Amino acid sequence: HSEARSWSIPSENPYEEAAQQLFEQARHSSEYVPKDHVPVFVHEFEHPKNLVPAEDEAPASLLPPGFLSPRIRPLSPRALRAEMNAIASSLYHSLHPPTMAHEVDCNYVETRLRDTKRRRMAALELVNLRVSYQVDVCTRESSEFCTRHHDAQKDRAAVRAEIEVLRSERLAYEQEAIQTCEALARSEAYCRALEARITVLETHARRLEWQRQAADDLAV
Repeated sequence: HSEARSWSIPSENPYEEAAQQLFEQARHSSEYVPKDHVPVFVHEFEHPKNLVPAEDEAPASLLPPGFLSPRIRPLSPRALRAEMNAIASSLYHSLHPPTMAHEVDCNYVETRLRDTKRRRMAALELVNLRVSYQVDVCTRESSEFCTRHHDAQKDRAAVRAEIEVLRSERLAYEQEAIQTCEALARSEAYCRALEARITVLETHARRLEWQRQAADDLAV
């Protein structure tokens, strides 16, 4: 019973060995190019339900020890892929430490960040200058408008005062015209009275002339 238990528990992780084999095959491949932060992909099986072969379908030499033991439950395809990705990534980073390319990328990123910050500051300064200019223009226009409004108020008051003066002069002229009309009417009446007096005097003068001629005729 103890021998069966020791045989059913493997001394090494079979998935780690499989990941190591896949990693070694990828390194010796002609398409392998080492880079930093290279994602590790694991082939996805077309039929995940057939991931674990049966005892009668796979030879015993290809199966790791204890793989078919009833005491070890096989992982699901998703968990198997995640574990193999983690193992391959850790092995890759342990075998390939950071190189100069990573430092160059960091310097490039820092340079881009500084350039972006400088451009952002320049854009903010330009916006502030535009806003300040617009504020100055609006302030100047507001000041000019207030000045014109104040001048217009003073001109309006002056025009109103002049209108009041003209109104008072109009009343004076109207009163003077009324008085002139009354004086003219009195003058016309006096002229008519004088004309009537002249007519009376002329009639009396002609009568006297007739009387004098009659007296002269009697004297002869």
